[in-house]
Amino acid sequence: MAKAGGTTIREFFLSSPNVIVAPRVKFSDILPKIKLWVTGDFQKNQTLMVEIHDGLNPSYVDIASIIDRLRSQAHANKVPFFVFTTVREPLSHAISFYNFEHLDGGRGGRYVTGKPTEEDLIKILIPNMQCLFVARGDIAMWKDWATLKFGLTDEECEEAYNVIVKTMDWVGTTERMSNETLPLLASILTGDPSKGIEMKPKNVQNKKKKDTIIKENLSSHAIDHIWNITRVDSEWYQKIQRDYVMSMWNLTNI
Repeated sequence: MAKAGGTTIREFFLSSPNVIVAPRVKFSDILPKIKLWVTGDFQKNQTLMVEIHDGLNPSYVDIASIIDRLRSQAHANKVPFFVFTTVREPLSHAISFYNFEHLDGGRGGRYVTGKPTEEDLIKILIPNMQCLFVARGDIAMWKDWATLKFGLTDEECEEAYNVIVKTMDWVGTTERMSNETLPLLASILTGDPSKGIEMKPKNVQNKKKKDTIIKENLSSHAIDHIWNITRVDSEWYQKIQRDYVMSMWNLTNI
């Protein structure tokens, strides 16, 4: 999920021994390597980390059936297979996304450019971005594909959430990453959850921007607007914390 702690997670894998971190390329480009990996064609104790993050990748809903088939092949060959993501509290996510992607051209000018004002924030923010990302992909938020963001329904978001629950082993929150997701990943990789707790979160910013939107400075009108347009994401955030709990895992040293 974009702007939900992916850089911290990637840095964690990069710092972990015996982990091959795949480059951020199109899913179709890395898929042959994954297919080969799930056959067991790799050195013992190695881990392949693949991030389906943004760009021209299909949505997670679109590739979920492929993920299921890969999982079945991996299990048949006794290859460990773990699928996860993180979600973020919607108000913080909206502000972070706006600051990073919409100010000063963002990354490569793919998103509508705005100013660090409440007026532009309210005008530009896209409703329920986290559901949209899963259901239709990051491209739905690009300015050149603007029509993809329209007409997102509660039913489509419910279907997307059900796909997550069916196919993902874990969904954490950005806010509890240091206490949950990173220790869980560390336990899987090394058997020692404490190595995840030691990882310091990375705060990635748009280095070109001069001014940003600060949550504490927003008016009640702006905050109410964000909550109104992230109703489904807020529901997701609550359900994730209900459906994915650390008691699912038997971890020690945490």
